[in-house]
This record gives sequence, C-alpha cells and structure tokens, in this order.
Amino acid sequence: MDKNTSIKQRQDAIDQLKRENESLKGHIKELEAKLAMHDNAHTPPSLKRGGKRKKDQDAGDGKVGAEEGA
Repeated sequence: MDKNTSIKQRQDAIDQLKRENESLKGHIKELEAKLAMHDNAHTPPSLKRGGKRKKDQDAGDGKVGAEEGA
C-alpha cells in the first residue's frame, strides 16, 4: 500500500466520522427539545418522571400518633 492510498483511506474515515458526528448532534438536539417540553413550570406533576414521589417522602420513620410523654 502506498502513502497516497493510506492518506485517502484515513481521509475517508475522517469524513465518515464527521457525518456521523453531525447526525448524532442533530439527534441530541431533537431529544433535548423533547425533554424541554416535559421539563418546564407548566408540566403537571403527573407527567413529571424521576425524583422522589410524595409517597416516598411521607414514609418517615413509620411511627404514628402522639409523642410519648406529651
């Protein structure tokens, strides 16, 4: 394999990676736009995912009733 063939193959690989990179950047922008639709102040809590749910926050230590000695 001569030097020109090696350079040509590497340049083709670089061009392919650049195209793939641009494609992935576009896909990231699409996904960020979708995420932004669900990550704003006007999204109802029923549509928000992740984080702690109210049920998990209210669990406490499991004791019910008045404090002892009160």
